[in-house]
Amino acid sequence: INDVDAYWVHPEFIALRGQKGEMESAKERLQRVLSTGVLLREIQFDADFLLWLFYKYRTDDDPTSSLGIRKLTDSEAKGREDYFGRSNIVSDSQNLGQSTPLLIGILRQKSVSMLEGYFTMDDTQIAAKIEKTKVHVKASKGAISETTNDTLRIALAIKFVRELVELYEHWESLDPVDKYPPFEFFEGIYEECINQGVTIETIPDTLLQRFANLRDEPPSAWNVGM
Repeated sequence: INDVDAYWVHPEFIALRGQKGEMESAKERLQRVLSTGVLLREIQFDADFLLWLFYKYRTDDDPTSSLGIRKLTDSEAKGREDYFGRSNIVSDSQNLGQSTPLLIGILRQKSVSMLEGYFTMDDTQIAAKIEKTKVHVKASKGAISETTNDTLRIALAIKFVRELVELYEHWESLDPVDKYPPFEFFEGIYEECINQGVTIETIPDTLLQRFANLRDEPPSAWNVGM
């Protein structure tokens, strides 16, 4: 489709490769040329799924046996404006798990909207940026950059995206106590901020109440109002 390549993994998956500015028009043209019985639906990741990935990273717990998180380097959290603005952005972090702009954003109830870094897929390292509505597999980093075989590069990228979508579907089916981070996660990032000299009075009750409700746990177990 002009400067965008489309790869159809029949029957349910289409991957597009091209310049960012060309993607929207390519998707519109692709929908027009497909049969009326085919409806294109973009990837839609819940912000709490991205938060769960970050939680797994901080606790050094790979999401599945075949898909792991080796290192996260970049992130974005969006929400109500504060001294970071509406977005808390981190770039090229050596330890995203200790990066206070992201940690503060989470404590201020901003939604994690992007994570970028290095992932492992069956012992193959993949560099990728995961956003709420798209996945960008980096051709210049990771195992994909080490091969000149274009077909293999595309196959690795498509496999990673499929694995990620399957992980998201698995996450959606988890029990609440496995689907959402526990109190100790928020307590840990609060303490990390304090240890780094950031002044935060307390973890907001509204944040604790929300995740207590999501996990079907009593607010008292989350120290709400204490």
